[in-house]
Amino acid sequence: MRPPPSPASQQMSADSVRLLLSSIRDPKIAATAGEAVRLAQAALVDLEGLDESLYHRFKDSEGELGEDTGAVITVRALLNGTFKGLRALLKFCQAMKPQEEESMSLDADFGDLEAASSKSAEDELSLGLGDIGALLDGIDEHEREPEPKRFAALQTKLSSIEYGLSSQLAELEGRVKLSLNMREVSQAIEAIDDTQGSTSQGVFAVLSAVCEAFAPGIDSASLAPGHLTTLQRALLVRRGLADLGRALAGPHERLQTEKDPAGAAQALMGVRGAIGKFVAGEAFSMMRPADRWQLAHFERSLSEQSVSAARMTSEGLSKYLESLSSINQREVLVLHDRRAAADLREAKAAAEQLAMIEPRLALESTQSALNAAMALYGHSAGLDDAILALPERLVSVERMPETFKALERIAALIP
Repeated sequence: MRPPPSPASQQMSADSVRLLLSSIRDPKIAATAGEAVRLAQAALVDLEGLDESLYHRFKDSEGELGEDTGAVITVRALLNGTFKGLRALLKFCQAMKPQEEESMSLDADFGDLEAASSKSAEDELSLGLGDIGALLDGIDEHEREPEPKRFAALQTKLSSIEYGLSSQLAELEGRVKLSLNMREVSQAIEAIDDTQGSTSQGVFAVLSAVCEAFAPGIDSASLAPGHLTTLQRALLVRRGLADLGRALAGPHERLQTEKDPAGAAQALMGVRGAIGKFVAGEAFSMMRPADRWQLAHFERSLSEQSVSAARMTSEGLSKYLESLSSINQREVLVLHDRRAAADLREAKAAAEQLAMIEPRLALESTQSALNAAMALYGHSAGLDDAILALPERLVSVERMPETFKALERIAALIP
């Protein structure tokens, strides 16, 4: 189960809200901003509760939700519960629209909270994985303007965000209705799961817009303790799966080949330890519910089986982990990896040029290249080997030539 935000982070959130509202002099504007924050926080709680709800339903049904009337009712309940807070937030934002708002048709996208920098790539994204920066552009220029003007600018931004979120929600409801009419419960759940991630980004954009309008010094992330962007979640899962694969490889191989009973039993303990540690960790809690259920099922089976039965189960687990490499095909990771690869090559080239003049001048660029390389960890086994073989994580003048060679090997392995 995903741990709730710590008391310290909850206190930080409350303190940030108080600081934000205390920076607004007009009581009416402060009350409106406070309500926008409250509704956005409540919407995030509902949205982020979907994973736990789905996971427990998978556990209760042993991984099969079925296609019968009960499953359809379950999906409708999930749809209503997951997006209840979002609907309340949208209703509030609609009421906040400026009196005379110019008609607009804006594809309001939210994924640039994850720092997608390629304009052409961003333009290809569907609703929910685009450029929230475009929505927030212009708020900074109102920082020193009177509160009514800043509030008017916020109204416009929230109207844009509301348009995008309402479009997503309407599209989702249409997809779910069609899927349920055809008794395609799994497709309906997939649609809800996909939309949950992208709408969370839009709701978080509301918090960002309010902070930028009235208290740009406040980190909007402090208003939503425990919230991770779609990219942050995907990277966390990918790194966790990579670590699990490496921890499992040795014990699994020994379990398959060891003839001595004592050695085989020890290998099984290693397999159990690897999967048990993963299931208890944060990356597991961030996985999609169906994958969580399957891995938990492997962990439970291995904890109960004899060596002979566990050999087959461990082999199945190994194959299943291979199938999870499909995470790299998620659009948010494709864009991230493309950007990281470009950053690595650009920073490395700049560092090598500077190092020819004076190595100390190349420290910053070399560190940027190292950071970009390490951001790719989990992409593939060969690339991970090269990343783990880096001579250093924090660049030094003494080992810079070794680091350049290691970065060259990594760059050559990037697809």
